[in-house]
Amino acid sequence: MFALLFAASVSRMARRPAIIQESMSNGFSCDICTILVDKIEDLLKDQKTEQEIADELSQYCSILGTKYQSNCVKLVQQYLPLIMIYLEKGIEHAQICTKLGYCDSMIQARNVQVTACDMCTKVVGTIEELLKNSYAEAEIAAYIAQLCDTIPFPVSTLCQVIVEKYIPIIIKWLESGMEHADICTKLGFCSTQGVTVVNGGGCDMCTKVVGTIEELLKNSYAEAEIAAYIAQLCDTIPFPVSTLCQVIVEKYIPIIIKWLESGMEHADICTKLGFCSKSIVAKPDNGLTCDVCKKIIAQVKRCLDDQKVESEIREYLDSLCETLPVPYSTLCKSVVDDHLVEIIKCIEAGMDHLQICAKLGYCATKSKARRPTI
Repeated sequence: MFALLFAASVSRMARRPAIIQESMSNGFSCDICTILVDKIEDLLKDQKTEQEIADELSQYCSILGTKYQSNCVKLVQQYLPLIMIYLEKGIEHAQICTKLGYCDSMIQARNVQVTACDMCTKVVGTIEELLKNSYAEAEIAAYIAQLCDTIPFPVSTLCQVIVEKYIPIIIKWLESGMEHADICTKLGFCSTQGVTVVNGGGCDMCTKVVGTIEELLKNSYAEAEIAAYIAQLCDTIPFPVSTLCQVIVEKYIPIIIKWLESGMEHADICTKLGFCSKSIVAKPDNGLTCDVCKKIIAQVKRCLDDQKVESEIREYLDSLCETLPVPYSTLCKSVVDDHLVEIIKCIEAGMDHLQICAKLGYCATKSKARRPTI
């Protein structure tokens, strides 16, 4: 589906970019609509009145950025009674949002398994086609920005990162003859195994973040402290998933807190936010960052068993990190640079791999979270 969307877009191109009508039919506005419909259904089950539902939805709208808040408020004000009627008739959530014009009937964000690697290679291919038709850099950026709006969240966020940061270097690499997959690997969107955002890195990241927020709440952290702590956690996560983590910090912490306080499960929260699909039960302990960390700990232990000193271990790990594909190499370097001394002490104290990585914040456990320095 995703490939067809891009292929169709390129085949329809004229000499200059056709302006894609600015609508709410795809992307994040579609997700906002489906989230709101989910919430309305839950509130109806709780016997809430229409006014009580409107008040709760207004609170949700207020946490969104200014670009989306007005659309959210408009949806509530104009369509709440109609949505309630549709729900009472048993109409599916995606169908409701399609009827209201917030989702395209061809695109149902929660059911489309789009990876960051898929998105990047298609974007790079589109840029190559535009270059063949003599498009200027500014025109390419405008066109790709419009295409990003057709991509389901959360991958649409990563697409916007390409628009904001990487189009000039992509053009340069394409002109040098570099392959699409190699470009996306250099940028960190693909690895030798591919980087899955939905039900992969993004789902693992979300459930880890939600679990951490829950632990912080149990320890009486204020919302501002939680946001600061999670922002630090995001810095330990390799790109491109770190970008999605920052989206949570900027937009979703208040609603996550509210959902946790209502007893909602971590996987359900991440499904509502669009980071996981309903077919996947997320396992934060088995995320990419956790796996990489545990492998590094194993290498450090092997070096210690071989009587290597710290400088020798650091040199060995630096060489090892360079052999790994992005984003693993970035994470590996971060672990070595920031934590090697602490890792050695933990190993000498008899801690196992998972305990060490949990202590460093790379794996999720049920142990108490450490209070961050704010």
